[in-house]
Amino acid sequence: MAALLTMKPVRGLFRRAIAHSVPGNHCTPALAEQVATALAERLGTAPTAAALAEVAPGALAEAVTSLGADLADHRERWGALSQLGVAICPVVDGEVLTEPPWSALAGGRWPVAGRTGASC
Repeated sequence: MAALLTMKPVRGLFRRAIAHSVPGNHCTPALAEQVATALAERLGTAPTAAALAEVAPGALAEAVTSLGADLADHRERWGALSQLGVAICPVVDGEVLTEPPWSALAGGRWPVAGRTGASC
């Protein structure tokens, strides 16, 4: 939820929100590419949005769950991400998600409907 609140494409869609139980983990594009590659390998497909979109939702969910269960095997490469049990996270790409959400929220940079002074 915190990531959604700070994305420019959602400007005007939220009036208020409460983010709770948020680990605050976010990936760099390089780390996201590694995770996507590992996920795609489990599914026998290419690590692209188009290829992953063709995977049946149930198979995709199973692969994500399986990858989450095996995160400890990636501790050396994936650091903190490997300790959370969830391999999928928002990517701070500089375009859609321009900065870590907690930094944006703390700095008042969030495009919520009806909020004045948002600099996002």
